[in-house]
Amino acid sequence: MITVGGSSFTPGSPESLAISGLDATQSTAVFRYSTLQVSGSLAGSVWTFSFTANDSAVFDPTPNRFDCQIVYGDGSLTPVVLRTGERKTGTEPEVPPGTTRVSSITAGTGISCTPNPITDAGTVALSASIGDLSGVTITGGIAARDRLVFNGSVWTDTEPDPLIPRPGLAYRVLVGQAWNPYLTTPGYSNVYRESFHRAAGGSESTGNVELKSSGVAFLVDASGWVEDYAVGGGPRIGPMNPGSRESIYLKVDTSDNSLELARGAFVSTADSGFYVVVDYVEA
Repeated sequence: MITVGGSSFTPGSPESLAISGLDATQSTAVFRYSTLQVSGSLAGSVWTFSFTANDSAVFDPTPNRFDCQIVYGDGSLTPVVLRTGERKTGTEPEVPPGTTRVSSITAGTGISCTPNPITDAGTVALSASIGDLSGVTITGGIAARDRLVFNGSVWTDTEPDPLIPRPGLAYRVLVGQAWNPYLTTPGYSNVYRESFHRAAGGSESTGNVELKSSGVAFLVDASGWVEDYAVGGGPRIGPMNPGSRESIYLKVDTSDNSLELARGAFVSTADSGFYVVVDYVEA
């Protein structure tokens, strides 16, 4: 008689029995024990029978099961002895129908169970702060200084926001919120930081420069420098007020929500350069 299984066959868990010495000329073969039937697959001269956790759960851990059979498609059979090991930890048989049952899951600190305890089926929920989640890995990994952004349902790993962004709308960053009296119901609005640059020594427009054609409700803060290329000496911080020949200042046109950089006479030529950083609330 063929003996299969062994101490590694654990009732209550998925198991596979690869059995050689059976009839390899048959088209089908079924491992049968009582009402349990597990179909096999043939590879060469070896029949393999794959048990689910519920299939294997019908076996109480015993040294030997002598009443097991391999039943072939033509009705013939081969008796086999099944040896099993210990039952999978945390499970117990449920008879009938002999399926695997988790013994018990009980709620604890930060963990809730419905029902509590769970002995058959239910849900487990975790309530924890980011600081409690030591050992938790976010897909893709988190680099130093990255930000985690929560959108109401999931956390997303994002690149860190620079304090001074590169020029261009694509690089603007969210720096905080400011009180917005222009809302229908006054409240807080996001403040965005965006930078604008023009190299000195080129051939650009003269006079004032429109930095944004729309989208600015009002300014919160601004900084930057201006350069008189003809005089030389490199960039300098110009007074942020009108009147000076080397002044720069920013103004918003409320009719179209555009943003304009106003330049004094000495720094408004075609070869003048500038770099400004603007904090603004969107229109």
